[in-house]
Amino acid sequence: MRYRVGAFELRATRLARGGFDEGVQPDTILRGINGSFIVSRGNNPDVHLDPFWLHTELPAFRLGGEVGTDRRDTLGLRLRGSMGAFHWDWTAARQGGHSLADRSIDAWGVFAVQSLTLSESGWKPMLTSHLDLASGGGLGDGSSLRNFHPLYASSNYLGESQFLGLSNLLLISPGIMLSPSATTTLSFEYSHARRLDATDAAYAGGMRAYAGTQGVAGHHIGNLMRLSGSWSPSTRLSLNFDVEHLAAGQLLREAGFGSRTYVQLGATCRY
Repeated sequence: MRYRVGAFELRATRLARGGFDEGVQPDTILRGINGSFIVSRGNNPDVHLDPFWLHTELPAFRLGGEVGTDRRDTLGLRLRGSMGAFHWDWTAARQGGHSLADRSIDAWGVFAVQSLTLSESGWKPMLTSHLDLASGGGLGDGSSLRNFHPLYASSNYLGESQFLGLSNLLLISPGIMLSPSATTTLSFEYSHARRLDATDAAYAGGMRAYAGTQGVAGHHIGNLMRLSGSWSPSTRLSLNFDVEHLAAGQLLREAGFGSRTYVQLGATCRY
């Protein structure tokens, strides 16, 4: 079979004291339909086209000091695959709906992740990059809300530090990944971050606005450097580290924010 289709309907879990945190928040909804089609020729399934539709309802959505219900539909396409040493994962999405006192939503996002393996021997160097664009604006002028909502706040896609968020953002991120041994990986990434709409704020993870940036001229948010690595001494144990440094750009500095550094050490035990 060269295609698959799925559908789901979910409610959020209420995070509070109690047996297994098993309370349900019936007003916080995620539903959707997704599919995957093999579009490459022959019997080698190297290229997939994945259409998707997501519907979310968030009763306590917060944006720029305003709180209200956010009902949002996300319609998108994802193209992923490989051709020899080149791998790619590209997604485009459009969002509509109503939010914050029934204001209409008109937002979009484009995300392109790609890598090129330079050698399959030695340290197996791989060049990596991702380009991310997410719309913003409209909060202060009474028009349609143009802030793209990434729908999830907990992800290391832009870093464990959550210094940056996928809203009102242009991010260019080249990097390199190495595998010094079969159980060790190292990666470094340098990102240049700018906001798309100068009338809107710059955002951290979870759509948390950097206070005051909406009133500051300029586009350069900052440059984010990420160094991470992992070591698996056994099949049951993995150790990892992550160091991230955000060098504040003109926009953050003029709003009163400085550079910052985040360090994380972790261990995963499987049993």
